[in-house]
Amino acid sequence: MKDKTHHIIFMVVEGFQALDLFGPLEVFAAAKEVAGCCYHWSVASFSKAPVGSESGTQIVPDFIIGDTVDVDTLILVGGAGARTLTMARAELSALSALADNAQRVVSICTGAFEKDATDQW
Repeated sequence: MKDKTHHIIFMVVEGFQALDLFGPLEVFAAAKEVAGCCYHWSVASFSKAPVGSESGTQIVPDFIIGDTVDVDTLILVGGAGARTLTMARAELSALSALADNAQRVVSICTGAFEKDATDQW
């Protein structure tokens, strides 16, 4: 069994799909309970303001994308907000830097951002 705690960051944007955040989070919580160790998670966004889901539920991020944090797995949470997100250059740069520092980057459903020439993912 690994001694190191694996840090998972869930990245949310306004209009995220609640199931895309809480479903995977519950899976890691169950795995942590069974294994007795190894997982820690945080939620991040582009500001510390509450972020609303498609259903209206809000969550307060633990930190802002761009803060210096250790990350093992970055999970991009899907939803209508992810499909229509336009990022400022500074946001794009901060998210790219976080992804570059992660061992792995994954997406849930429509959390798979695709950058085009207009800096829209």
